[in-house]
Amino acid sequence: MPAPWSIIRLASVESSDKLQEKDSTSKTGRHRSSRLLDYLFGDPTPVTALELPPLAFRLAWMLVVSAHVLCAAFLAGCAAAYWYFMDPLTGFYVQLWSPKSGNVGYEVYSWTFGTVGALHGLRVLQLLRRSFRAQHLVFRGGSCRSTGSIDGTVIESFSSKPRKLVRQPTLTNLMKVTQPRILVVRFWRAFFSRRGLFGVENEHFLTVFIIRETLEVGAQTYQAYRSSQLLPRVWLNSIMVALLVANCWSTMAVGRFFGRKPTLERVVALSADAVICILMSVLVPVLIVHRHYGAFNRAGRMFKDPSDVYDPVLITSFVLESQLVFVSSTMDLGAKLTPHIATFLALVTVGALVGRKEEIPVSSTVAVAPSRWGELSLLASRRNITSDNPAPESSSDQHPGTPKRRRAWMHVIAEVLFCLWGAIVLEVHCHTAVHSHFSGSGCRASTRPWLVHHAACSSIVISCQTESTTSPDVTLLEQLDAQALATVAFAHCPKLRMPDLRRFSNLLVLQIYNSTVVEWELTTVSTSTNSRLVLISVARSRFPSGFPRGLTDSIPTSLLSIQFCVTDVAALPRSLTAWWHPMAAVSFDYSEMVEFPASLLSLQVYAISLNGNQLETVPQLAAMPPGQMIGELAMRDNPLRELPPALGYSTNMFIYLDLQGTNLTALPSWTQTQVLGVVYMYNTPYCNNATSKPQQANVQCTPRSTLDNAMDFPLELFDRMYAF
Repeated sequence: MPAPWSIIRLASVESSDKLQEKDSTSKTGRHRSSRLLDYLFGDPTPVTALELPPLAFRLAWMLVVSAHVLCAAFLAGCAAAYWYFMDPLTGFYVQLWSPKSGNVGYEVYSWTFGTVGALHGLRVLQLLRRSFRAQHLVFRGGSCRSTGSIDGTVIESFSSKPRKLVRQPTLTNLMKVTQPRILVVRFWRAFFSRRGLFGVENEHFLTVFIIRETLEVGAQTYQAYRSSQLLPRVWLNSIMVALLVANCWSTMAVGRFFGRKPTLERVVALSADAVICILMSVLVPVLIVHRHYGAFNRAGRMFKDPSDVYDPVLITSFVLESQLVFVSSTMDLGAKLTPHIATFLALVTVGALVGRKEEIPVSSTVAVAPSRWGELSLLASRRNITSDNPAPESSSDQHPGTPKRRRAWMHVIAEVLFCLWGAIVLEVHCHTAVHSHFSGSGCRASTRPWLVHHAACSSIVISCQTESTTSPDVTLLEQLDAQALATVAFAHCPKLRMPDLRRFSNLLVLQIYNSTVVEWELTTVSTSTNSRLVLISVARSRFPSGFPRGLTDSIPTSLLSIQFCVTDVAALPRSLTAWWHPMAAVSFDYSEMVEFPASLLSLQVYAISLNGNQLETVPQLAAMPPGQMIGELAMRDNPLRELPPALGYSTNMFIYLDLQGTNLTALPSWTQTQVLGVVYMYNTPYCNNATSKPQQANVQCTPRSTLDNAMDFPLELFDRMYAF
């Protein structure tokens, strides 16, 4: 009978044999899977450092650092811009290009762009620190570096203090770290080191690059498509398309020209990728914003010329281009961030691939004998060696007669698809440029949206005098693309019948000038379809049938201002509060009103203007609802003789009262306690007789500044824009 330990030993041997057989089978399966993946995705050619002469290396270092600084500055500016438009006053302009959400989420966008910009800034500080410690410009730090190769053998150079080998961190190990500093270091190594996820020595570098390039091209295609819809400046739209096509074609072009030198290929591909991303995501937005930045008073949070808001071409450009520059949705946020992240990764990878070549004499025998690295002993002569990167190009890359390296099938397919996509985008753009024309006149700004067969006019003036008609021709509007039209103006129409504008869902501004409106029905605009309409302006026009019926029902909730100037409107409907919502400004200037419309006081409008009417008294102010505050009440150039002795309630407040050019000789006491700002009294008997009695502290007897008159109707601008 065998001993018990013999049975145990025999069982263990059998178990060991089974485990070895199972392990062998598992290894064979993994080997086959690995070979298949390598055939489809792998890149068997070793990648080392691209050696540059000292002068060229310094230039490359300066260019990479300059690109990081440029991106950091731009992203910091983006973060500051989002923070700036979080203010309630500047939020008014955000409502123009984002009426549904406004500036909701701008704080998150500010921190997001600021974080990506901080990555660029930290990378610059890292490169400066490494260069300062090395006493010359370097990309990579550390005490172990490759100094060259002799007959294909890599020579390692070590500092006097040996360092422990650092295991390449994995994402699993990364999650176990709790100390912030170690977490940051391991995070950087796991993603951006040479063998990290985005590292140049990662076995699937090209696969990761193709995936990254696919996401980048997708984001750029989305931005180019939006620019075709929102960019009235056609030349900028063409630049966006040209950069997108160049990015699609550069992948195959670089592979064909530099395929024999994998390191050079990667440096050129990544450099081209970074340049295109910077041009598309930094330069183009700067060109877009530059014109509006100069016209904006940043301290006053308004345009330097308040009348710019009424210029249809300028406001169209401002609103549409702001939609393109600022984030409008979660998808748009991803599309805007992807090129910036791709730029950062490309610049970091270029730094890992580029090294400095120096002539250093190597005499006698070079030996490295630390036990953990093994021994290396060989005889060398004077050779070119790299001082900043692990190894130079392998011998197979240095000889022009070397056969071209095998490229994985998936990479070849991806390159072909990129080229095909670039050709499709170019064809669509050229087709749109050729066929986007408008047979009528009056189109003052246009875009070139892809795959649209109608005229993409974003701002149009329909002049009945030019068209030799009494009212706009409906067929003229049918030629326009429903998504492109942003502003429309009807001018010089003796019998204007307002056409149906409900199909123009992106309509922002509606203007009428020097016309007699005989019909304005409820079907002109709609609350549901015209959800972006923000401004209705009417100047030098008549309404024989009375107040337009189209404004006596529910109006689009996006409307911020309704302004009439030099019209024959004599009274307003009493039930305006049932139809109109709170707005920024409502004005009926230089009309024929003899009674203050009480319905305006119940609308909760920020600014009410009734300049140039026939008002002599305003008893309606004594009936204001409790707690109502009006930002500005303007009754300039009225034959106003007196104000009521008291307002409806002590909680009623005004910020500004504009009573210039009236006949007031005295002011009631509530103008001192319930007017928080200034009472403008220039050219009134009150100010003309100010020498006989002291005036109130909050009264201004000098003319009001034109820059302070932001709510005034720009009649002179309308006269210039729509002159015969």
